[in-house]
Amino acid sequence: MSSLPAGARWRRTLAIGTFAVIGLTPVPPSVAETVPAGHANFVVIVTDDQRWDTIGRCRNGFDGADLDAGQDACMPALQRLLIPAGTTFLRAYATTSLCCPSRASLLTGRYARHTGVIDNQGLPDFDDRSTVATWLDGAGYRTALIGKYLNGYGETPGAVPNNYVPPGWDSWHSFWGPPGYSTYSLVEKNPDGTATTVRIGATASGPACGRSATYSTDLLCRRALDFVSGSEDPFFLFFTPFAPHLPATGAARHESASPGFNLPDYPNHNIVPTDPPSWLPEQPLSGRSLAKTASEFRAALTANRAVDDAIAALHRELTANGELDHTVWVFVSDNGLAAGEHRWNSKGCPFEECHRVPLVIACPLSICPGAVGGGVDSEHFALNIDIAPTIMELSGIETPGRMDGRSLVPLLGGGAPPWRSSFFLEDQGVLGPLHGPVGVISREKDGHVYKYVTYIETPSQSELYDLTSDPWELRDLSDDPAHAAVRSSLSARLSRIWDLRSGVTIPDVLGFLLLGCIVGALARFVVPGDDPMPIWMTIVLGAVAAFLSGSLVAEVITPDNQGVPWMAAILAAGALVLLVRLVRGATSPERAAA
Repeated sequence: MSSLPAGARWRRTLAIGTFAVIGLTPVPPSVAETVPAGHANFVVIVTDDQRWDTIGRCRNGFDGADLDAGQDACMPALQRLLIPAGTTFLRAYATTSLCCPSRASLLTGRYARHTGVIDNQGLPDFDDRSTVATWLDGAGYRTALIGKYLNGYGETPGAVPNNYVPPGWDSWHSFWGPPGYSTYSLVEKNPDGTATTVRIGATASGPACGRSATYSTDLLCRRALDFVSGSEDPFFLFFTPFAPHLPATGAARHESASPGFNLPDYPNHNIVPTDPPSWLPEQPLSGRSLAKTASEFRAALTANRAVDDAIAALHRELTANGELDHTVWVFVSDNGLAAGEHRWNSKGCPFEECHRVPLVIACPLSICPGAVGGGVDSEHFALNIDIAPTIMELSGIETPGRMDGRSLVPLLGGGAPPWRSSFFLEDQGVLGPLHGPVGVISREKDGHVYKYVTYIETPSQSELYDLTSDPWELRDLSDDPAHAAVRSSLSARLSRIWDLRSGVTIPDVLGFLLLGCIVGALARFVVPGDDPMPIWMTIVLGAVAAFLSGSLVAEVITPDNQGVPWMAAILAAGALVLLVRLVRGATSPERAAA
């Protein structure tokens, strides 16, 4: 079932169809483009369902913001090698808290509503012809995806052909079917360009990234090491292990670490907000449920230690082959995960625990002369849709088409450049009990950061949280008169993006009919004729043209879909009416007789 209401859904279909017909599809860069001198390599590591606070301290107490925890760190190699060399963003978000949509956004720099991938069954809707991989590959980069691609790859019958390798990837080693730690299948691209599916029955034993490794994170690490030690061409490595996705299995060498991991105990643990949304459990989670969550949390931390080993191994390899000073590192997760906060034990929710992700970017001075190592940015909103624009700016390659995100490069110097004050949360594909939450986070004039959330299927339900004074989201302010202006402003902003109604309303119809009358009347004066169009035809044509053209521009061309652009609608309506009148005049019997 689609998450869009009827009106928004058919307008989006018409707009995108028109967009394709008139030929405004993205064009990949020419293969004649060359990589600029002083090229940048890229190692992008995307973990699976990793919480933002699990790169801090996990022993001797839990502190997600402690980025200098030594051996008490959740990921010691990350803290030792990347964090001191880069910038850690503590306000990093996945705009969609689901794996497949978020990964599509990472590869394109676009919101889910623009990629078309709104849920974990969205692979068939993804246009893989225009991604970071195709842009870089077309400019001479070697590219590799090693790990998890998009959900549904090998899982959803008919989503893609068997052994399918998307365009733009020179090296491809991806889970086929459900990813796993010990038993799984990989589609691996052969040197001749064909691909083969390999079934692996693994054990969790063995050294990190060893040549005989079968534990999935270690085997994928081995493939990644082989890739970065290849030719002298610049490379783009998209390393996407399954860890720490639940149910998690750690490598045998890390199992002894699991009991020593501490867990977070936040004020919103097993607590719901005032006036909670209907989808949250009414009763507190049971002791058995909380114990299961704690066990799973420790297992996830344990599984992530193998990812940490991969970071260390890749760092050693790049140091040995002289490429470290030419390599940009990006460490991020596709989405967060609730672990009992707000009585929720999953992702897809509109709360912070589901959307916040770890994000570390380390850019060497040879590529980012103004970069500041060891920087911590707790102020600026950094999003998953910013990763692609950042990579493209640092590569020096022009990007075709439009991206919704923006490059994070200006923030790597530790300054305070002009930056976004708001962004959107898009969980419209999370249906069932959650009804498709969508939201906006905004820093308002009072300096506070607010989050407003409503639901595609139940737009009468909404929440408002002041994240500055209430970071744990326990006080819903949506009915607070003191915050009515903020609520109204954020609600209007969200409604310009999403049609939060049940379809086309009477005001819609009347508005476009009125526009059609005005345009039609003007057209009759501009192009008089012996055989004028009937007035009803003029009105209908004007209204339909205005509606479709306005929707087209709003859905596809205008950044962030900021409502129907009426000037474009008026111009398009007038143009269509004039065109029809001219054609009718040229083919009228009177004109033909003359």
